[in-house]
Amino acid sequence: MNDSYVNRSGLRGKFSAILALVLVLVLLLPALPKASAAPSGTPSVRVGTVAGAPGTYIDVPVFFDSNSSDLYVYRSDIAINYDPNVLEPVAGDEAAISGLVRAIDSNALLLVDKATTGSLKLRLTLTGFIEDSSELFTLRFKIKEGVPAGDSSLTVVQGQLYEDVNPVSADLVSGRVTVSPSGNAAIEIGSASIKPGEDGIVSVPVKAKLDKEVASYGIRIKSDPDAISYDGIVEQGFMSNYDNTDGWLIVSWLDLTGGDSPIPASQDAQTLFTIKFAVEDDATIGDHALTIETPNDVRELTFTYVHAVEMNNTVANGKVSVVVPPAAPALVTATPGDGKIGLTWPVVPMAEAYKVYLYEGEAGPDDVNDWVEIAGGVSTNAYTAEGLANGTSYVFAVKSVNLSGASGLSPASEAVAPVSVPGAPTNFNATPGSGTEVISLAMAAVRAV
Repeated sequence: MNDSYVNRSGLRGKFSAILALVLVLVLLLPALPKASAAPSGTPSVRVGTVAGAPGTYIDVPVFFDSNSSDLYVYRSDIAINYDPNVLEPVAGDEAAISGLVRAIDSNALLLVDKATTGSLKLRLTLTGFIEDSSELFTLRFKIKEGVPAGDSSLTVVQGQLYEDVNPVSADLVSGRVTVSPSGNAAIEIGSASIKPGEDGIVSVPVKAKLDKEVASYGIRIKSDPDAISYDGIVEQGFMSNYDNTDGWLIVSWLDLTGGDSPIPASQDAQTLFTIKFAVEDDATIGDHALTIETPNDVRELTFTYVHAVEMNNTVANGKVSVVVPPAAPALVTATPGDGKIGLTWPVVPMAEAYKVYLYEGEAGPDDVNDWVEIAGGVSTNAYTAEGLANGTSYVFAVKSVNLSGASGLSPASEAVAPVSVPGAPTNFNATPGSGTEVISLAMAAVRAV
């Protein structure tokens, strides 16, 4: 690296002018008593302390603390050792200049030397100066899977700060990463339905099952802006923002008491908030997904428990459905068994469940009210009707069902009668002969019907 430095700062020039003026005054006024300089502190380079769970990513801040040293810093050379058995620098994203430094100098440059496993050497260079204590940059690590809970040191082994071409040695304050057992958050985005052209608002709850208390969360939900728009949030104590042009909603919450009022752990899903949607008049028929597109990206989904440790998150996405009642199945096929009849029918688009109806006879009834519902909420396109009388004829029909309603009855199946299954033959005998064998048996009687 080039250690030469050219002073291009107007601020630096002002200080040079002030220093020259002071020297002139000293020369012109030799009789004035000399003031003794107040003792200055020693600047320090300090690494922060963070916590995380195995498998998660963490950002560790690195600070310059002025400690009243009156030091103006345009460059820092810092080396930090870490335990490679616990931490793994994120390839290509090992360190990032802080937002404060970027605000001071958009041309700031950070070089990272990661050639030695277990050590990061970082040089930050500015075209201006940092004069107050501030965060210089952050280190980004992944905590390795399977590592035990405990503290892992981040040791500062070099901390040199530059005001001019000569380095100033800083006090070194090391940090640590606390590895904590990760909690689990199972997020459930609900579903709702509405009929085409139906006025009104649909509400979709967002719930979570939590095995640890939660201190903060952030959720970004994507939707179809051509079909639905956000109309509001039902809940208190959080912040939200949305964009109905691009179709997204961000909701965040933080325990402002510092840990006294977290969201409690629960085995049952608890409602975090409820979203209100308005459905466009020309929304297409069908499902419009509500999704967290990248659940492993903390910019889209983050849950932390009280020690600010990221939790393991799973997501069940939801939907808003613009629905019409489904069509009826085109046919029903009946297959007899012993005291039962198996039924199948084609899958019906937009059907969420089926109802099965029975009529005792050789054909469907003339009055639809004579059909008897024997099953509701059947989730597949098959059902077995049991407890039937062998030898008695039955016909069946099916309705398709979704949140908008039910279809009419399907055409009736052919009349089918359950049949008995004959027992195994008894009194089996074989009589040997000359090149032949005589076999006799008694057939089991078929049960009367």
